Amino acid sequence: MSLEQEIENVKNEHSEWKSKSRIIGRSGEKYCLKNLKCPLCNSSDWLECVTNEKSKDQICKQCKKKYQIKCKNINEKQCKKISENSKLKILGSEYITTKKSIEDNIDYIIILYNSKANYRILEIIHINSKNITDLNIIPRKPLSKKAKRAGWQGCYLEFTKFNSLSFK
Repeated sequence: MSLEQEIENVKNEHSEWKSKSRIIGRSGEKYCLKNLKCPLCNSSDWLECVTNEKSKDQICKQCKKKYQIKCKNINEKQCKKISENSKLKILGSEYITTKKSIEDNIDYIIILYNSKANYRILEIIHINSKNITDLNIIPRKPLSKKAKRAGWQGCYLEFTKFNSLSFK
């Protein structure tokens, strides 16, 4: 499977979007809505959250579990290393917001894809909120005073407990 068709759909829907990461992120969300079942209850009935809603992208209508979708561009070798070492580090969003989201018991679905291979999906990973603590959220250096968003602080997410999901 590939994100390629979803990327084209998102580009057509949002021709004003220029950020590649925003386009791919939205494509990952759309892919999950169409192709994944809830890892907890196996339902395919999803509620899509409003674009840019903080810390969640979709909710299972059956069990009400909330999910944040993330995409990571990697190659086959990196994907194998993640599986072998059971360690995944990805870019998160705003640090404080991400820390607060732990209280909301939000699970993560991470799509690992390869942009050099037509955005082929290599693996889809599920991280259960029960395995997410403050230790998984690593602060990044705040943006400088001269930056457009001065003082904004992002984070990394680092996980060692996760499951691979089957996908079409």
